[in-house]
Amino acid sequence: MRPEILVVTGPSCSGKAAAISRLKEIGAYRESIDTSDDILRPEAARKGITDVNGLFWFASQNGPEYLFQKVADVIGLPYTGSGVVVGSVRQIRMYGLMKKAYGDQLGLLVLAASPETRFQRRQARKKSGDPESFEAFIHQEGRDVEIFGMDRLFEMGDHAKYPDGYTIVNEGNLERLYQELDVFLSV
Repeated sequence: MRPEILVVTGPSCSGKAAAISRLKEIGAYRESIDTSDDILRPEAARKGITDVNGLFWFASQNGPEYLFQKVADVIGLPYTGSGVVVGSVRQIRMYGLMKKAYGDQLGLLVLAASPETRFQRRQARKKSGDPESFEAFIHQEGRDVEIFGMDRLFEMGDHAKYPDGYTIVNEGNLERLYQELDVFLSV
């Protein structure tokens, strides 16, 4: 059964935005909120923080409780809507807070791709403040994993161990991602 609230997570440039857009486009989910683009970036910008390092600092200073409360303010607690995707959840503690609050209404979709593929995607998108070298990309990602426990969250996409989790390896093009999303929705 499809969860009413779907958390879409994964490392940077793994295809989260494309997956969320597709899920909404086909009507699987009606609403979406991205913790980075819809909450963190606007809040940080109001404080004059606009670069990736500043955003990282802002997120770590405010913690997962802050993000959880902002998401709950938007989607409601309890959730009574008709399907929402929450993107860019990268903190295992944030997911834990959501799971505690929303229980069986919450599911997890993890998108994965090799570092090389994700770095190529990041170079193509040319977002301000993105690392320019592969080494800087790997360093930034290692810092994120260490501080936020992202690796433990991504492991929860193993459906065999966590029935409400699912992982899509997104190494191909958009058409392939869309096919994998169809499989996910049929589970």
